Amino acid sequence: MYGRELKSMILPVSEITKGLNNIFESVRLIRFSLTPIIPEFSKVFSSITTLAENYKYINEVLAESEYELAPQIIDTNSLLKLKGKRFKPAITSKLIGVTRRDEFIEEVGLLFNSTSLKKRWLAIKQALIAHQARQYYLSTPIFIAQAEGIFTDWLVLLKIARRKNGRVVSYTSDLHKKTKKLDSLSAKVIHARENINTEGLLKIAIDDVLTRTVPKRNSILHGEISNYGTAKNSTQALLLVLLFAGVLESGTDKSKSHT
Repeated sequence: MYGRELKSMILPVSEITKGLNNIFESVRLIRFSLTPIIPEFSKVFSSITTLAENYKYINEVLAESEYELAPQIIDTNSLLKLKGKRFKPAITSKLIGVTRRDEFIEEVGLLFNSTSLKKRWLAIKQALIAHQARQYYLSTPIFIAQAEGIFTDWLVLLKIARRKNGRVVSYTSDLHKKTKKLDSLSAKVIHARENINTEGLLKIAIDDVLTRTVPKRNSILHGEISNYGTAKNSTQALLLVLLFAGVLESGTDKSKSHT
């Protein structure tokens, strides 16, 4: 319904832009030598330039709006229509429009219908219902907590972390070797940065989004703030859930294929 299955919605927009910029630079270098031979080449160059500029604009809009993970569920081309407008509230409105649909909840349910994610579906479903009813004070902390839980499951799946006596610690095959405690989300993010080499939205999620989430997560779950019930907070946390759910499920499928 949204142009791709939620399970594989990890569109690396930044990588697309990087590729387009490389193409743009290559074309620029040979433009003047080929134009006399191929008169229509200027039109081709112009189209490539426009495409690269559009994706650059999309990246900038999403980053400034703190919706870097929005390409999971929104048609990024629709963001081009926001040029010259107050795009921040417009993007939130677009995302709310998508995430509050019954069909969207059904699709998320299909994603969570796997062994690795099924245990979290009851909590996620209740949060989605609250999100749909604009009860963002209820949905936001659930999404944040479950996003952290799924992120932790992924680190365990990658074998860079493991659970020991009810705690999460760094992974080592040597049981006698000292492990590092990964009790906080901040510690897990730092550990992930040190041990995972990735690109695209996943890198953005680890480097930027999760880092930004740490203080918000602590303030909300520790009761330090009480004005967190906004559409934006709920939607951002939901996007994080969807990204890591897709990553975990994809990784689980790969691990199964090698058994």
